[in-house]
Amino acid sequence: MHNKRNYDKVFFSWCPPAGRYPWRFPFIDIFYHDENHTHVWLVGKPSSCPVRREDVFPLVLRPLGPLWLLAPREPMAHFESRSMRAIETGCLAFVYSHKYERRIYNKTRYASCSKLRSVYPYVERQCASTECIEYLKLGDYLLHTVKFTPAYRTFLYKEYDPSYRPC
Repeated sequence: MHNKRNYDKVFFSWCPPAGRYPWRFPFIDIFYHDENHTHVWLVGKPSSCPVRREDVFPLVLRPLGPLWLLAPREPMAHFESRSMRAIETGCLAFVYSHKYERRIYNKTRYASCSKLRSVYPYVERQCASTECIEYLKLGDYLLHTVKFTPAYRTFLYKEYDPSYRPC
């Protein structure tokens, strides 16, 4: 772990370095939160976009490599609170590379996700009213299956209502 800020970085020691920093890539940033009876927000930033408690709890276990880590129940609510877009519809390469921990492009690049499926693992979802089943695949090869009960939201509200603002 590496910690000089209000969050921790978790990574595998056998992975390649992330640029010139002491952590490795890939890594996970674990941010700490405060809460009240209705919402959760980043520690020290109550004016940041809070997320409803029912979108976070109860936490669910999600796989990351060989680990099972606790994660928010409604991932789309988290993405919305961070102003993320095109979560399910586009594969974007942003100007900053976390692999190298530096800027590598002058502008964000877009790629068709279907063209990347033989190179990078991806998740397919099938959701019904009571459950969601996630399939982790590489090309046509099934790597892992996870069932979540109850079902969770698989879309961003802004996709259906352009005027929607989470905060």
